[in-house]
Amino acid sequence: MKVIDTPRTNKIGNMVAYVSPYGQCYRAYVVPRNPRTEAQMHKRDIFGSSSSGWGLKLTEPQRQRWVQAALTAASHPSLGQYSHLSGQQLCVKINSTLRCVGQPPLDEPPAPVVFGPNPVGDLVIVNDEEGGVRLLLSVGPATEDIMLFGQAPCSRGRTKHRRVNYLALLGPATNGQCDITVPYVARFGQPRPGQKVFVVTCQQKNGWKAQDHVANATVPPSPVPGEGRGLRETQAQAVAPTKTPEAQPAPP
Repeated sequence: MKVIDTPRTNKIGNMVAYVSPYGQCYRAYVVPRNPRTEAQMHKRDIFGSSSSGWGLKLTEPQRQRWVQAALTAASHPSLGQYSHLSGQQLCVKINSTLRCVGQPPLDEPPAPVVFGPNPVGDLVIVNDEEGGVRLLLSVGPATEDIMLFGQAPCSRGRTKHRRVNYLALLGPATNGQCDITVPYVARFGQPRPGQKVFVVTCQQKNGWKAQDHVANATVPPSPVPGEGRGLRETQAQAVAPTKTPEAQPAPP
């Protein structure tokens, strides 16, 4: 429900305030679903381990160094305003990211990282020889780890992605492309013709993350019987080598 009010966010009584592209809005507060999926429980374990380590694992001098490092770490902007993280928030943020990609947590705050432009380009979806589709992501020379996130296939009329899930680290590209079909299909299943696929990538180093890069593509229609083989061969020659490396699987 759109209202005329000052910009605000978060829960207010039994309502939730948020800013939409059309102005200030309110919606009724509802208790979120708790499906307790394997991926959800894995992320909760990561966050819980990183949070408990602040008090159980670190010494007081180490905690003070995290507090000093957090003074230069800006929070995510809200309504155009920034703040600074606390030492515990920065420690949990860094170590949660490291555990997510399968790297050991840090006891000392890492030095800030200056990232270059994201080398990931457009997403291309083509039909394969088995009657499915292949998701090919254009990737240039990369010097840092690149985290891959995906969203379940959605309507092609959607222009923005919503909630995404971590899938894997991008592996090395061949001929400027990386095949992300395996981790995406393992998480969301095979997308159908006409659906849109959103993927988000960001660079990562020592727990620091760069800005997100969003790419999307629409699944092409299935080949017409009798013409599918020739069409698939043409697509394969145009966009993919004989053997394309797949993205590295997410930690179990």
